[in-house]
Amino acid sequence: MSGNGHRRLRWLAVLVLIGLPIGLNVLADGLPQYQVKAALLYKLSKFVEWPASAFANENAPFGICVLGRDPFGDSLEPLARKAVAGRRIAVSRLQALSQVDSDCQIVYLSRSEEQHAGAILQTLATLPVLTISDMDRFNAQAGIVQLITARGRIRFSINLGSARRAGLRISAQLLEIAVKVHGAHEPNGS
Repeated sequence: MSGNGHRRLRWLAVLVLIGLPIGLNVLADGLPQYQVKAALLYKLSKFVEWPASAFANENAPFGICVLGRDPFGDSLEPLARKAVAGRRIAVSRLQALSQVDSDCQIVYLSRSEEQHAGAILQTLATLPVLTISDMDRFNAQAGIVQLITARGRIRFSINLGSARRAGLRISAQLLEIAVKVHGAHEPNGS
């Protein structure tokens, strides 16, 4: 991708993150849906705070893991040149829940895991992992960030109760631009 293409993708990701409308024409104009979602994974990570226990050691990378069939193709590869909180990003593709470990700070659940999403989320519930998916009812199953595509716009909702149970702190700025925040009134995330 050219420098212009990278700038355009970054700008588009900022627009998505702040909730400005992104029309179908923008998505159809050379930026596939999962390329935009890949950029959004990176942008969301900038507004979440993980506890130190989320990392194997102080030099461990920041892990973005895709669990199940990977819908991103090569759209996640540019993230490997970036960093989150001073940690280089490592992208992993996992086929089984047993592969999720301290190397994964974000776990993107692919739609291929939809039948087992409830059990997967229950297993990950108290681990310091930001779960993200575009599955329907993901927040209702205790997933933390649900990506929603409607009328050519990619937005997100947040299950704040689930984030708190995982020990994650989500920025008020991110909560303000979410389409919906679930569990905001749960004391200490319970």
